[in-house]
Amino acid sequence: MSLDRQTVRQVCAKMNGTFCDISTLLEMDTIAELSNMIAGNATSSLNELGFVFTVFPPSLAARPELGRKMAGTEIFRVPLGTPCGEITVNVALTTN
Repeated sequence: MSLDRQTVRQVCAKMNGTFCDISTLLEMDTIAELSNMIAGNATSSLNELGFVFTVFPPSLAARPELGRKMAGTEIFRVPLGTPCGEITVNVALTTN
């Protein structure tokens, strides 16, 4: 997922019921959990439609390491407008 710092703070506060300082362990865990929830729901919906695939847990990377981590991987982006701000879900697909 791609989100700006203000959106991260708002998502973290909404999910935890308290203010979250940027770059804390709680903030990172919250965003990772949101990624897991999105991936899990998408996987269930696609499986019900008959799609067969393997899902790997979402990975979390701060901007500096993102380019190295995703080099050579095709990604499509799904923009989501939320009350907390814009969240873009980045989906990477590979074949065996």
